[in-house]
Amino acid sequence: MTTLPRRSPRTWLPSVLLLVPIALILAGTAYQALFALEVVTLGDLPGEDPPGYQLGLAAGLVGMLMGAILGPIVALSSDERRVSLALPPAALAFVVARHFTFDSYYGSDMVRFSEQGPISPEWLVFLAVWAAIATWTTKHVPSLGPPLTSVLLLTCAATAVFQQTGH
Repeated sequence: MTTLPRRSPRTWLPSVLLLVPIALILAGTAYQALFALEVVTLGDLPGEDPPGYQLGLAAGLVGMLMGAILGPIVALSSDERRVSLALPPAALAFVVARHFTFDSYYGSDMVRFSEQGPISPEWLVFLAVWAAIATWTTKHVPSLGPPLTSVLLLTCAATAVFQQTGH
């Protein structure tokens, strides 16, 4: 009977911890996508956010901040970098989904951040290229990728907050 070699918690625990910020970012992304697809709708009055809006936004932002801190620690301290590869595309997905949600400032006029917000499509393309480079370097140049990913996550979080300042 053969047994698999037993891995110490030092090997897998950091990767498991990194699943928390990834799950938060993805939960925030799912909410933003539901809002963009009009499954979740605005309130009746201008400035009235949809139910759960602050929670969905906070989940994504907290996840990105946690990922910016934990990502490099996990990637540099563990041989398991696969989990950290999910951070850049998850953060990008959150920002893109948020870009197509509605600004509650305009109420029932249903104006999307993409129509009136301060974030240009070129900025989103720049973030997409950055996310691809960060993912690739995390896998192939482990000393460069994790710091690049951390700065990307902080930039994506700032972009998500800045998206709402366009009026």
